[in-house]
Amino acid sequence: MKNILLITLGNSPMIVPEAVLGYGISFDEVHVFTTDNPQLYEHAAKLHDIFETHFPAIKLSISGLSNVPLPNTTESHQLFEEALFQWYLEKAGDALPYACITGGTKTIPASMQQAARYFGATDVFHLLSDMPAKENPTTIAGVFSVVEAGKINFISMGAEAGWEALRTCTTRQQFSSTLADPNISALWLKEKSSQLPLTRNIAHIMQSVKVAATGLEEQPIPFSMLRLLPPEKYSWLHKPLDAERDLEWIKTLPKTDLHCHLGGFATQPPLLNKVVGAALEPAALIMNLTPLPPNGWPKPDKTITLPQYMRLGDANGSALLKDAGCLKKQVELMYAHFQEQNIRYAEVRCSPDNYASTDRPAWIVLQDIQQNFQRLMDEALANMPDNTCHVNLLVIATRKTEGDLSSISRHLALAITAAQYNAGKGHCCAVVGVDLAGYENKDTRPAYFANDFIGVHRSGLAVTAHAGENDDAESIWQAVHQLHARRIGHGLQLFQAKDLMRTMADRRIGIEMCPYANYQIRGFMPMLGKETEIYQLLNYMKAGIPVSINTDNIGISAANISDNFIWLARMLPDITRMEILQLVRNGIETAFLSADAKNTQIRRMDRQIFEVCLK
Repeated sequence: MKNILLITLGNSPMIVPEAVLGYGISFDEVHVFTTDNPQLYEHAAKLHDIFETHFPAIKLSISGLSNVPLPNTTESHQLFEEALFQWYLEKAGDALPYACITGGTKTIPASMQQAARYFGATDVFHLLSDMPAKENPTTIAGVFSVVEAGKINFISMGAEAGWEALRTCTTRQQFSSTLADPNISALWLKEKSSQLPLTRNIAHIMQSVKVAATGLEEQPIPFSMLRLLPPEKYSWLHKPLDAERDLEWIKTLPKTDLHCHLGGFATQPPLLNKVVGAALEPAALIMNLTPLPPNGWPKPDKTITLPQYMRLGDANGSALLKDAGCLKKQVELMYAHFQEQNIRYAEVRCSPDNYASTDRPAWIVLQDIQQNFQRLMDEALANMPDNTCHVNLLVIATRKTEGDLSSISRHLALAITAAQYNAGKGHCCAVVGVDLAGYENKDTRPAYFANDFIGVHRSGLAVTAHAGENDDAESIWQAVHQLHARRIGHGLQLFQAKDLMRTMADRRIGIEMCPYANYQIRGFMPMLGKETEIYQLLNYMKAGIPVSINTDNIGISAANISDNFIWLARMLPDITRMEILQLVRNGIETAFLSADAKNTQIRRMDRQIFEVCLK
């Protein structure tokens, strides 16, 4: 890291070489800030001559504030301080500089010290002379003499840690630098005192930090760095989501997808064609015909049933994924989709036993899925570390009430074995839970499968269950109390049971809502005739239930994660951008991850979301 000296200048330019010679370290850069005084150009020329002759290895810059000869009024002081702060940030860069507060009269050293408090300094120091003012050196030879004689005292006032937030998120370089003078590298031009973007931003940030520290916020915010946004940006977040204008903002946000089916991904051309084209044994493929989606899809005029919805994916799933080449291509296309959509964490649901064959048992199929996702994660981490999506897997147990129920046992046993196999491996694509899926009715409620899940609980695997999508709140109650589900898929009928809502809020049991799929199967506003059917997402959030936004079946619904977020502006016109960010936070909070992994993801997303919202 470079050693950088930042110093203000008063009546004598000799204070600069005094600081350079006397401090006791070798500076790489020296940056001088001063007012627009009559001696500015004379001082600048003298300093450049001194540094060219005696300190040629040190980079020197001199900056003056145009039209402010002395900060001796409130307005001129405000202008000086704004310019000084801008200059301090620009010249310090990423380093914590050494700040000399000797030069200038009265308020100038005070402002320099304030800049150090805000932005940080390795040391703040003052120069005091043992000589009468009239004996202070006026030449570089005199400076060498008094420094060698020990007549300059250096008073260290210590380091200033500053505020990382102020160094990284403040509005910079609002002043022009257009003076053509070889001795002055920058000249700050005077602005109206009402236009003090950096000073106003600092005041807002410091007030926000103080409020957060006291715990007196009226409304908690989902990511801590949002407090550091300029007031106008912060206010913008509290306004309703705009379906027309905010799609690009939604796309750039880091996101999660916790409810995403592998077999429901590449269900239509052109992705379907790519999966088919990757087959290792194309002659053995069994291609199912897929019904055409209803008119207006993915925003139909009327709902379809869940069986009709699932038939829109008949061309994929077990029809193709028994072929190892097709399975590999499906995984590759899905991971590329996650990257393109800025999804930082995903839990992909799969049914390995459905893709098994005589030559490829379910364990091999599951390993293929894991290893292909792992390969893609490793490549992304090496090439694009800030845009890596971590993928974990959920094994699906599909509801049945008759016939051969052994597939449920096989899938649950597979999940238990895989979880033990991946335990303690750190950054890997792991099986982290199981999902009770399939058609939901009174005969397939979760209690029917409670005994099957005992081994899952004993193995420490997490459970999520499709519940309250086609059945009523009783299905959700059984999933929570008899399957011990940590999340509920869809949960559209939860509002029927207020006590259960309170239980889920207290236990922080998440609801995986999928706006497009919910709209297509159950229908809500803006579907004609559905204006009175309230999409309960905001009511659940207000009750303290951690709702997340997900895709369900990306190919079948023909809607990616960004589409699902922006569709909320149509379904719930009052939803705000801040509530969108809370939904993003909920996705991490309810992920099937360790506490350490969640905290790592939250810190990462906190910074990224702040940067997106600052633009």
